[in-house]
Amino acid sequence: MNRLLLLLFAAICASSQIFFLACGGGGDSGEARLPSNDDDNNDNDLSPQDDDDSSPQSDDDDDDDNDDDLAGMIWIPIPAGTFEMGCVPGDTNCIFYEKPQHQVTLPAFEITKTDVTQGQFKQLMGSNPSYFSQCGDDCPVEQVTWHEASDCCIAAGGRLPTEAEWEYAARAGTTTIWYCGDDPSCIDAIAWDGENAYGETHPVCQKETNAWGLCDMIGNVLQWASDWFDPNYYSYSPEFDPQGPATGDQRSQRGSGWASPALGSRTSDRTADYPIRPFFEIGFRCAR
Repeated sequence: MNRLLLLLFAAICASSQIFFLACGGGGDSGEARLPSNDDDNNDNDLSPQDDDDSSPQSDDDDDDDNDDDLAGMIWIPIPAGTFEMGCVPGDTNCIFYEKPQHQVTLPAFEITKTDVTQGQFKQLMGSNPSYFSQCGDDCPVEQVTWHEASDCCIAAGGRLPTEAEWEYAARAGTTTIWYCGDDPSCIDAIAWDGENAYGETHPVCQKETNAWGLCDMIGNVLQWASDWFDPNYYSYSPEFDPQGPATGDQRSQRGSGWASPALGSRTSDRTADYPIRPFFEIGFRCAR
């Protein structure tokens, strides 16, 4: 009799959701579990692997073209390649530490589509040091030290880009003085600078992207790079994947900011500052 009752109970469990509740399939909550690795574009799984998720935590294999990871960062894949780094021949405004122009070969990497925004920095680091905080969450974070920028990139699963990675990504295959051409009149279309920013930052991606889809590689805010700065580094920099000098006092910065003149927006332009010093024209983007 007891055996007959057990068989009957098992049959009922197998044919209804009671299986999850009474037979142990539902865990502590008693709720049915959804599949964790489905292949459609709907975000209906508890552990998304390959969906186009709105807020993925680690989403290297989602179904869109770019990898939108922590804090909504969009990572743009940059192909491996070789380029000429430094002062463009014919550019009479180069400073000595932009020379000599030299060949650099880089492996493939990814870089964020935009400067890290105030909203992203707040999500990852819990604060907003920006001087232009009234600009809003879609504006680049600024007034960050090199250390704060580095820590934020690490929190996002990346790091600060090297100078070589930054210039290669900014050029996007171009060999001109500005990555929009050799005529400074093209700058207005791609950058917020001293001519059109009116003394403040602006939301990211309001200007034209470069050929690889990157916003604000020049203008809006300067960007910290990972390298120590040596004005003579180009004379001894290795050809493959240079990482910068081994030591130094200042860290490199690339790009230009909202107060920069056209000459400071040249793709080869370099500057530097002490890593503990924040400034309201300095932000960053991340690489990995």
